[in-house]
Amino acid sequence: MKRTTFVQVALIVVTATALLALFYLPYWSVRNKTIDAFNNEQMIVAQQAIKGIQSFFDTYTKALRYFSEQSSVQRLDDSGRALMDDFLTIHASEIAAVTRIDGRGKILYSTPVGSGWGVRDIVNQPYNRRTLKSNKPFISDVFSSLPGVRSVVFAYPVFEGTTYVGCLGFLIPFDPIVEKFLSRIKVADQGLIMMVSRRGRGLYCRMGRTGIGSASDCFAEAPSLRLIKAQMMMGHQGSGDFTVALSMDGDDAPVTRYAVYAPVKLPGDTYWSIMVASPENAVLSAMHAFRNQWLMVTAVAVCAVLLLSYLLTRTIARNREVQKRRVVEEQLLRLLDFTPMGMVVYDMDGHVSYANRTVLKILDGMEPKEIVGTNVLDYVHADYQNFLSSRFDTLRKGQPTETAVIKIVTLRGAVKDVEINSTPFIFSGQTSFISILRDVTEELKQEATQRRLVTAIEQANESVIITDQAGIVEYVNPAFTKTSGYSKEEIIGKNPRILRSGKHNIGFYRAIWRTITSGRVWQGRIVNRRKDGRLYTEMATISPVRDVTGKITHYVAVNRDVSHEVELESKLRQAQKMEAIGTLAGGIAHDFNNILGAILGFTDMALLQTDPESPIHDTLLHIRKGGGRAADLVQQILTFSRQSSAEKRPIEVTPLVKESLQLLRASLPSTIIIHQELAADDTLILADATQLQQIVLNLCTNAFQAMREQGGELSVRLDKVKTGD
Repeated sequence: MKRTTFVQVALIVVTATALLALFYLPYWSVRNKTIDAFNNEQMIVAQQAIKGIQSFFDTYTKALRYFSEQSSVQRLDDSGRALMDDFLTIHASEIAAVTRIDGRGKILYSTPVGSGWGVRDIVNQPYNRRTLKSNKPFISDVFSSLPGVRSVVFAYPVFEGTTYVGCLGFLIPFDPIVEKFLSRIKVADQGLIMMVSRRGRGLYCRMGRTGIGSASDCFAEAPSLRLIKAQMMMGHQGSGDFTVALSMDGDDAPVTRYAVYAPVKLPGDTYWSIMVASPENAVLSAMHAFRNQWLMVTAVAVCAVLLLSYLLTRTIARNREVQKRRVVEEQLLRLLDFTPMGMVVYDMDGHVSYANRTVLKILDGMEPKEIVGTNVLDYVHADYQNFLSSRFDTLRKGQPTETAVIKIVTLRGAVKDVEINSTPFIFSGQTSFISILRDVTEELKQEATQRRLVTAIEQANESVIITDQAGIVEYVNPAFTKTSGYSKEEIIGKNPRILRSGKHNIGFYRAIWRTITSGRVWQGRIVNRRKDGRLYTEMATISPVRDVTGKITHYVAVNRDVSHEVELESKLRQAQKMEAIGTLAGGIAHDFNNILGAILGFTDMALLQTDPESPIHDTLLHIRKGGGRAADLVQQILTFSRQSSAEKRPIEVTPLVKESLQLLRASLPSTIIIHQELAADDTLILADATQLQQIVLNLCTNAFQAMREQGGELSVRLDKVKTGD
């Protein structure tokens, strides 16, 4: 009896001890998970600060790259200096100075001049020597540019072609940067935020909620803290804990703190490292109430188990298992009912046993009792029946199916696109299948609309250019590459200024920039230069693009090549000018024709009254012949002015050419010999004799102009030419 009692007592003690240990393990697990969750939250906060700092330097990396590619900065002319001054003016809140240094380390230009910032310190910094040596971007260590003012220099190499011609440096105050991003991190009263350089130099220390301390205050001599610092110096990311007494702890009692650390990766293969540490009491504050409740639950549970285990162990265990399963299933159903994804459970024959609210909404408002017991294939579009049947076969083999998009038919007959993913599932103790549905009807419509828009832009005849806020090209359509000659690879990432033709001054482009940056649309003609150097004129419309907050994020330019229209306008103006000249010439010709009429009339009258044997008669004949040629010339002027038409008639070519050469002989010097080869006798052509004679005279006059000084032989040849069968 005593032995049985002893065994029972021992069994109770062992059971109680085992139960206590069993209840302690979940507590310890929850404690560790609480610490891990807190560290994860702190790491997220730290990463946000890190991303902010990295984004800050990424922004100025782009700015430095842009500056270094400008020929005005490479040569450092007045335009380059103005560019540096303007940039500093815009970013004066974050940048203290901009300096251009040549390839030997000599300062070429620095702005602001005489501001008090340590320009000499900039030149003597190791970053400058490193940039001169490696020709790569680099961020310096933190140094004092003025008493009490810590700064860093961001240096970027400048190349002219492939030749290194120095670097461009931004002097950036350090404390405003880190305070801007690290001040967002909230820690408890005994919390700690610190930053170290790659070499382990303390850059920042904040103890408690607001107290800013020195680096020596943060880095107390503790082995665990030195180990974390070593990991930070190596650029590692992780978490840990250390126990040390800091100056802010007051009573010098060591405090255990849990810390996370991560590197801030900077240009030039360097980095800083941030650590965020929180005291143990802040990390585990939520565990105190849980611990007390857990101890109470543990005590009650141990007592209940010890009292009832001897008689009801199997029954309680069985009932507990059933109850647990029921509770889990009920919780699961409640959870599934409120998930944003559609969930439907069905048996191996496809009969629905459960569908959550999202599924009922997708099916246009069905009631749960209406869908339970129906077959899932009843809601599948006819085109996808065979596809779903094959998926059933896969599920019956105990294998999940891949995600697919199918069409379903709702209660109202509407056709919707849903994304479906299915897997085997144990439901109420039976093998079932569960499918997760997501309505993607609107999403697919939007994607189709976007594809149509993209296709329309790609097929448009107008050039479409999209740039970011800084004017860097992010997209061009095929029409642009066809018009400009530049491929997408050549233009994307560049500034549209490579198209400048030199036909517009800088004020023209500044006016465009002022218009679009103010949120207005600019329209007008621009003369650009193709890749092959040829100029072309475009009618451009440049519009700003805003985000949901109204901030301008991009610019879109739609350009139409109007070079042909400009050419037609020029020809039209020339035609109008020639029409005016013709009208003027016609008026003069009419007046001159009246004068010639009088001259020829009186000459004919004089010939009638003169003896043909008289010398005066020959003179009058010459006058009449000259007047006739003048009349023919007037006729040509009238024809040119479109106030008279040339009269064509059959004429002999050879006599006309001979007569023209006789007239020409009198006006040519004796140093020019006229040689005639007129072999087309008795040949008639349909032409205007005056215009044909003028052609002969013009050809011979051109030849005479070429032989004016040295003389020569003028050969005139007339032959018949066979032009066809």
